[in-house]
Amino acid sequence: EKISELVVSDSAGFIFFATEMEQDDIRLLEHFDCPHVILDSYFPQYHHNYISIANVEGAYLSTRHLLERGHRRIGYLASSIRINNFCERRTGLQMALDEYPGCTLEEIFVSPTQDGAYLDMRAYLAEHAVDVTGCFADNDIIAVSCIRALKENNYLIPADVSITSFDDMPISYVTAPKLTTIHVAKEALGQRAVKRLCELLDNPDEPAMLQSIGVTLTER
Repeated sequence: EKISELVVSDSAGFIFFATEMEQDDIRLLEHFDCPHVILDSYFPQYHHNYISIANVEGAYLSTRHLLERGHRRIGYLASSIRINNFCERRTGLQMALDEYPGCTLEEIFVSPTQDGAYLDMRAYLAEHAVDVTGCFADNDIIAVSCIRALKENNYLIPADVSITSFDDMPISYVTAPKLTTIHVAKEALGQRAVKRLCELLDNPDEPAMLQSIGVTLTER
């Protein structure tokens, strides 16, 4: 119904904020002829203009940071709800591990919400001893929530378990300890999406394009 409303609206073009969109959602846009840009996700099966984050690169950098500091028993604090960004981050994690033979990986799935991740990590710790020394988390919310549960179970961060993450949200530098995480240039992401849409409005026949915004590691 919403797509039908957009088709008859007087808007010149659209940006779809697609972080949590799934394939069924994108499929609705298959015959959407108005100029549009898909922001913060990428579906290679569907022909659109995409502006995305360099998720693979970021997760690779974040995991390599742990590996370069001697960690070989790696944990993955993974969202139990899998969106495209998280799947790409899992790929980057594996790329880093592949460069260091002999590493082990333990995947711990938790809710992507702050309370949910904390409760899920508490439940995990009630049944398991943590056998990893370094963890990469899908995002800062998961990282901070799991740190809270770990500290309540007498694990020292980072002495017992080091944790790196992704997104560089404000919570990452007010938590104790501060998080080493991947910084995303969010303003550039939005600016690039608007610029691309304006290009499509000026030249509707331009070929579709995938553009990725680079990321950097913020060490804390």
